[in-house]
Amino acid sequence: MIAGDSSPRQYARNAVLIIFSLISNISGTKITLDCGDMYDDFYTRLENVYIETIKLLNEWGDIKLIEKFRHRLEVLVNKTEDVGWGYHDQTRAFCEQTAGLA
Repeated sequence: MIAGDSSPRQYARNAVLIIFSLISNISGTKITLDCGDMYDDFYTRLENVYIETIKLLNEWGDIKLIEKFRHRLEVLVNKTEDVGWGYHDQTRAFCEQTAGLA
């Protein structure tokens, strides 16, 4: 999002990008919960997508967009609680860094 650009079209584009990122993380987390512990690189890739999602939300600074996805970001962190390789720690730490999230 360009700073100051809050057009409905740009908002929709940004929301779709966040949705796809979250789908990736939700799917990866579900695979882990259904199939058991995975390997380190699997979690690293999930973490990287999650981190980039948080960075984009912070960069865009669109409080409306953050509020739209706040609950989903927090639910994902809660679902990772028993997942291995530090995945939960990373998602929790970066979720807490999102503008407006504590």
